[in-house]
Amino acid sequence: AVYQLPKPATMFAWYLRMLERHPLVTSSLATAILAGSGDVIAQQAVERRGLQRHDVARTARFFAFGGVYIGPVLRGWYVTLDRLVRFRQPVLAAGSKMALDQFAFTPLFLTGFFAGLGLLEGKRPESIKRQLDHDFLNVLYTNWKVWPAVQICNFYLVPLQHRVIVVNSVSVAWNTYLAWKFHEGDEQHAAGGGGGGGDSSSP
Repeated sequence: AVYQLPKPATMFAWYLRMLERHPLVTSSLATAILAGSGDVIAQQAVERRGLQRHDVARTARFFAFGGVYIGPVLRGWYVTLDRLVRFRQPVLAAGSKMALDQFAFTPLFLTGFFAGLGLLEGKRPESIKRQLDHDFLNVLYTNWKVWPAVQICNFYLVPLQHRVIVVNSVSVAWNTYLAWKFHEGDEQHAAGGGGGGGDSSSP
């Protein structure tokens, strides 16, 4: 008998079942995979490192950070947001959730992203602060060009348990951008032939 790979529809149905039974673990694992995939795309398609120069440790860090920070934090936030906003009018509820998500939660989340991933890579606090000063507003403004439209549709049209699927679908491209932006300074530093040190993002 010839082994056949599961059909995409079957895999998606299995994913939905796991999401219903184990929402936190399933969404965290899916986020970890997509975070790691975003870094692979960033290294290969954007930075054009090639397989020989691919930084496997960097991809592993993105995978781990997606699973232990991004996935659980986003899942917890969506559950909290659904409890906080109780408007019966769907459009008002979706707009309120989007506003809270983008203007209250996202700046804190991105700060945690830069700080947490920086610490995971062995950066010193002063180096993390410099990167926040340099990149934070740029990333936040780019976020506001993409996510408000996605999230208002997400909050208006999609049930709570499936919102992570919508976010994860857009997150492949977003994670690629974040991975590239987080290490953009490293590429410029390497191109300039600068020496290493405790502040390097690629120990």
